[in-house]
Amino acid sequence: MPSYGIEARREYENLILERARVCTKQPEYAYQIKIPGSVYLKERNLTIRLSVINKDKIEFNVKNKDCFDLDKIKLPLVLRNRREGDWFQPLGMSGRQKLKSFFIDHKVPQQKRNEMMLLADQQSVIWIENMHLNEQVKITPETVNVLELEII
Repeated sequence: MPSYGIEARREYENLILERARVCTKQPEYAYQIKIPGSVYLKERNLTIRLSVINKDKIEFNVKNKDCFDLDKIKLPLVLRNRREGDWFQPLGMSGRQKLKSFFIDHKVPQQKRNEMMLLADQQSVIWIENMHLNEQVKITPETVNVLELEII
């Protein structure tokens, strides 16, 4: 049966119909980023800036900004997309979870998973773009040094 250039796929409870496209795998990218510093991601056409701020200057619930306890981060930091075996400790959880399982639990479409930016330290993924922060680097009353990430 001819497809007329249309493809169908299921994303959880949705049926998606769209023009067939050539499947191109999102290329892997990784950028080491210094503090303070910024990096331009040509793959996403945006810039990520990291800076150290005073704890009293934290702006919570601001789109395109997240804050971390800098003293809990195992430097260096790398801004990248996902890799096989990545794990993450979601905010509020005591245990860690494979990133693949986390994406499935949050119903992130498979095609979007390789596009999402991650910030990773030497130990694990500490931030998932527009989604979640790692429990291990959250701001607490004991936090002294705050790292602010801003998407520009």
